[in-house]
Formats: sequence, C-alpha cells, structure tokens
Amino acid sequence: MKKLLLVLPLLALLSLLCGCYGDLLLLEEGMPADITVDELLKKMDRATDPQKVYANIKSYYMKQVLTNANINGSDESISEIYWKAPGYLKQISSRNGEVINIIISRNGRFWYVNPKNKKSREVKGKDALLIKTFTDIATPGMDFKKIFHKVDIDQILDPEKNRKVYRLICRVNNPEIAPYVFYIEPKTWLTDRCETILYGPDGSQRLYVSDSEEYEIINGVRMPKKTLVTVDGKTETAKIVEFKFNPDIPESTFDLEKPWNH
Repeated sequence: MKKLLLVLPLLALLSLLCGCYGDLLLLEEGMPADITVDELLKKMDRATDPQKVYANIKSYYMKQVLTNANINGSDESISEIYWKAPGYLKQISSRNGEVINIIISRNGRFWYVNPKNKKSREVKGKDALLIKTFTDIATPGMDFKKIFHKVDIDQILDPEKNRKVYRLICRVNNPEIAPYVFYIEPKTWLTDRCETILYGPDGSQRLYVSDSEEYEIINGVRMPKKTLVTVDGKTETAKIVEFKFNPDIPESTFDLEKPWNH
C-alpha cells in the first residue's frame, strides 16, 4: 500500500476553512528526480511498514502530546484519534486539560462537535475536502494517489543539511487549497519534513511545518515519535505517547451525542 503514516500532529486542532494560500507556501523550482513517484512510495513503504502491520490493522487509538515552554510555564495540547475500519474517525483535541475541538468522520460525512453543549454541525463543500484529506492521511493502508488528486516529485537541495532530498508535492482537487509538501530523506526513505497551510475560521492562513526528529519502532512500524511543529513561527514539540493497534472500539464512539439544552 502506498500510504502516509501519521506525520501531521494536531493538524485538525483548528477549524479549517478554505482559501487561496498566496505567498505563505513558497515552492522554489526543483530538479528532476531520478526515480518515479511510485518507486519512491515503495521505498517509503518498505522503510516504515515492511511487514504490512499498519496497513492491515482494523482499528487504532493514538494519543499525541504537544508542549510549548514559555515564560509562564508550559502549555500542553493533546490530540486523541480513534479510527475504525472501514470509514470511522474521531479526533478529540484539548489544550491545558480542556477539550476545545471534536471532529467526527463517518462513511464520507464529517461533523464539528461543540465540546461544551455537544451540538454538531455537518461540514460540507471545501471545508469537508480539508477534513477528508486529514481523515485519509490518518487511515491505514490508504493509497497515496487516492488521497491526493495529483502527486509530483522532484529533488531540491536542503539548505539546512546541505544535501539533496526528494520532494513530493501533493495536491487535492481544489486549486484554492494549498498542497501538502513532503521532504523525503534519500538514505532512510523517511519523511524529514511536511509543509502545508492551515486555514482559520476568520479566513486567516498560517504556514504549518513539521520536522520529524526521531523515528522509532512502535508495534512493528517505524514512526516519528518526536516532531517539531511550527505554526506562525512558533515551535512546539509533538510526541506520540500512546498507540494501540486493533483495540476494541465500539461504533457508538463515532455517534453524534444528543445536544444539551444550554
């Protein structure tokens, strides 16, 4: 399977809206790659999931913690993802112990849930495309080319490490939505960095960059345990603290709760 492992920590923390991405994500012209997209994806697959453990699971639970040290102490954000085949996903995002966002994906439909009163709002149109992309990225065994409308490959010189890396530029089927850009290390075939744009409910746009610093074997799968996440120039550290394969997740986990009256 040509898949993406979970390399986008807390991507759905914000309510996502669509818009033009302007000059935030600047893609300089690269050099022609010496391998094809399919060849690169196969190498990435073998590097991350050689025994097809992740690709063949039927459910999982993952918890990521994002910390940001500042002069007032340390802020902590948590993302919990419940996924169950064939098409169920629930993400619960919290900050400093308070739930701030719930997203539910169920059989191609998507909802935002207000964590305070449990009222839900179905997401459609361009917003739904953004959440669908996030859901597909979080789905084991999802074919890379089915997630994105178009995938291009080239090579560029990484100025920080002074070496050539492969770059996958992945576009959804809407020109107003920024691409997802993945930088792949040619020696390990692992993702070094991902860049895209986050869209806020007020129409704002923010550059999102995640740098994977540590990979380790989790349940037989090589995954980034530590990632530096930078949004608007502010960097936080994301870590996977829990990852269970094939837990018993009832389908009721993905039900929309009855709203409170207040």
